[in-house]
Amino acid sequence: MHTKNGRDQEVIYTLEELEKLCEQYQALLGLQDWDVEICFANQMTIPEYEAQVATESKSKRALISIISPETFASLMNAKQNMHHALIHELLHLHFVTYFRPASNSVEERLFELALNKIAGAFCELKVLPGAPAPGTIKSGVHAQTLLETTLNQEETNDE
Repeated sequence: MHTKNGRDQEVIYTLEELEKLCEQYQALLGLQDWDVEICFANQMTIPEYEAQVATESKSKRALISIISPETFASLMNAKQNMHHALIHELLHLHFVTYFRPASNSVEERLFELALNKIAGAFCELKVLPGAPAPGTIKSGVHAQTLLETTLNQEETNDE
């Protein structure tokens, strides 16, 4: 389970900031029952990925490794977005017990693409005007209401 750099915006965090953000997203995604650790790594098992998650699904333990900013800058010709990478890897935890597509299969590529799109949407929601703090959206209904309110605000501002 890996993340390719899926966003054009560069977002770099310290390990402490990532840990706090992880707690907030665990609450938002309903993953509080997982014990998630985060670390910086100098390499990934697949070189073109910037993050990966290793899991023990029975004990609900996960280790999210995110390539260090220094290593990323020396290896990748892209902007690092740790926010996107963190969300992407957390999303894997919902599927780990029942969906593990074969490596390099069409299913895996489509699944990773879908996770990148969902993670990207969460990144965009974080910067919406009037968005509540992470952990305060309790259901899709609240997210839909937030989106509608934001879109109505933008239409009003355009007039």
